[in-house]
Amino acid sequence: MEVVTDRRARILDAGCGTGLAGQYLSVHGYSDLHGVDYSEPMLAVARQRNVYTSLRTHDLTQPLSTEMPFDAVLCVGVFAFFPPFVSDLRHLLAAVKSARPVVVTVNGKGWVEKNWPQLLAAEERAGAFVIERVVEIPYLQTPGIDGRILVLRDA
Repeated sequence: MEVVTDRRARILDAGCGTGLAGQYLSVHGYSDLHGVDYSEPMLAVARQRNVYTSLRTHDLTQPLSTEMPFDAVLCVGVFAFFPPFVSDLRHLLAAVKSARPVVVTVNGKGWVEKNWPQLLAAEERAGAFVIERVVEIPYLQTPGIDGRILVLRDA
């Protein structure tokens, strides 16, 4: 599913970890990649991939400070059981230009056990964002856990 077709788009990899998603995007021609993660040791590994324009520590339960909003936000492998929670998605939406996509994966086990469908619907009703798409995907193959890809836009 390709949501951002402009390879020059300024993309934030939120919760970038060791930079695997950034590396994937780079291999597919995206070049203006920025990453944030809670863990400095993970960011150190991401730096070695040499695909990010910038990397910095950030707690995704807190607002992102950005003077230049992004064209898109990608967040892979962060949301499920523990903080950040559904209500923290608003921080990602605040980091993108108006009507631009925020693409988030959610662990399928957490999706069910934490009642993500109901919580997402409540956030959407409250005007936090618009749910454009929810796609079921294979996620963690070894334990056989599925996942979801969410495509969100500002309300």
